[in-house]
Amino acid sequence: MNWHVRLMTGLLVWCGVAAWAVVAPPPNFTGIVLDDDQAEYTGEWGDRAKQTPLVGKGYHHDNNNERGQKRACFTPDIPAAGAYEVQPDSLAITDWYMDSHACTTNSRPGFRYDGKLILTEESRPGQIPYRSLLPQGVDNLLVPVCLSATHIAWGAVRLEPVWMEIGDAAGLAAGLAKKYGVTPAALDADLLVRALCEAGFLVSFFNDKQPLLPELQYFGTKGFFHDYNARLDEVLRAATAKVWAEGFAKLRAGRLDANALAQAVAIAEQAEPAAQGTCLTRGAVLRQMWMELNPKRTNP
Repeated sequence: MNWHVRLMTGLLVWCGVAAWAVVAPPPNFTGIVLDDDQAEYTGEWGDRAKQTPLVGKGYHHDNNNERGQKRACFTPDIPAAGAYEVQPDSLAITDWYMDSHACTTNSRPGFRYDGKLILTEESRPGQIPYRSLLPQGVDNLLVPVCLSATHIAWGAVRLEPVWMEIGDAAGLAAGLAKKYGVTPAALDADLLVRALCEAGFLVSFFNDKQPLLPELQYFGTKGFFHDYNARLDEVLRAATAKVWAEGFAKLRAGRLDANALAQAVAIAEQAEPAAQGTCLTRGAVLRQMWMELNPKRTNP
């Protein structure tokens, strides 16, 4: 516990403030935000305002004494279990976690890793969107290595296997852009995703034994799954079939919200499995939808 307290204290010092707010955060803050005023403190702490606060009047400081004996306990309000964000224009995946190592040579007594943040299980796997390769203001350029990412998310990108995927996908995107006479920025991202799936790229992560099926990879980018288990051999539930049909219609009409569909699928999967409504397996339905989107394809 003491190690964890020192780790979090060092991270908060590196950030420049003690924390961010839980209750009534400013409108421009999203997600779960912690503020030092919401913590339970053990020991004597002082108020400081040396650093410009993001939230509130300032932050608490341990007054540089009784190190290891004081404690600050935060209890955030987490309304629901976490979920990944579906990227409809995914061109690669990463199965590495976000690991931000020390960003400064500065240290403090009792803690020598200012800025270190390791999220081993909370942040993987993930999808890398095509739009992160497109720099603003330049339409005819692809940036597969120094892509758009925060220094925290960069920890999940900076790996050779991931760069191999991104580089290959960028090459295919360049080829398609030339073929259709458009700039990479104007290239239809869905066309690229389909081509990647047909070529055997991993644009979605699944635990199943047949992850490279093009239909599985493609619909994994569109929100047709609420987790990493495709279960292709299981019979498709009636509730899920209804949601899939509605999502497929929106996809064909160009009105699909992939993340909203994933949430609807999660609700449907919790429904009672009675009254199946179809004898088709999940894999068969995926294949049928894939063939309807690609009527000229003859993949077995």
